[in-house]
Amino acid sequence: MGILLETEGVAFAYGSKMVLDDVSIQVEEGDFLGIIGPNGSGKTTLLKVLNGVIEPWKGRVFFRHKLIHSFPRKELARSMGVVAQEYAFSYPFTVREIVLMGRYAHMSRLGFESPHDMEVALHSMRSTDTERLADRKFNELSGGERQRVIIARALAQEPQIILFDEPTAFLDIRHQIEFFDFIWELNQNTGVTIVAVSHDINLAAQYCEEMVLLSKGRVFRMGRPDEVVTEDSIFQVYGKRVLLDLNPLTGRPRITLLSQNEAFRKHKHKHLPAEE
Repeated sequence: MGILLETEGVAFAYGSKMVLDDVSIQVEEGDFLGIIGPNGSGKTTLLKVLNGVIEPWKGRVFFRHKLIHSFPRKELARSMGVVAQEYAFSYPFTVREIVLMGRYAHMSRLGFESPHDMEVALHSMRSTDTERLADRKFNELSGGERQRVIIARALAQEPQIILFDEPTAFLDIRHQIEFFDFIWELNQNTGVTIVAVSHDINLAAQYCEEMVLLSKGRVFRMGRPDEVVTEDSIFQVYGKRVLLDLNPLTGRPRITLLSQNEAFRKHKHKHLPAEE
């Protein structure tokens, strides 16, 4: 195992607004990395930098120890899959057609699917339990079904790494858990590296092996979930006090949100002098 994806001192700005500032992270092969942080902390922008969609104003991004912008986009697409928050297609593509789009980077110049392309697409649909949806129109599917189809398309690329941008943002609790179960099993069973931006601290802490906490475009903390998700770090970054304990089944950190009154009482009790 080695470093698959890495940033060194990356900075990026939209106009005069600095969005990322001196961001250095490493993603190991086979890792499951979660990126968390408040709205506006630079999570989605970092993901775009990681997949080469935007070039940093300062710093460097390496994929397989080479500068990411030295790769032609088609070659990069053979190794890196991306799953955005939501997809909509104006044309009523079927699920099979959507998944086969993931084979584009492997196709000949003529753009025709080979028997191997069809086989890989079929395997990707079976792996995501979407084969039964193959002839359905994508835009007629539920949110959870759409997510699985987009993951199937990413898998059809046969990537080393898949980047997810807040993939559970529009899913209910059941589908959020099913999604994280699925990508965790994908990571464990196939070794594909996962990087997932998530607004849900608890879900990320339960599934990810490593986490990055962003604050105002900078890395506030990076490490194991228990090193990143602490009462102090959540208060400093999000400005809210939380109750932190350990999940009794997994031993991973778990936060409970507190109302303003509960947070005040907890903070006051914490600083009361000890009884003699």
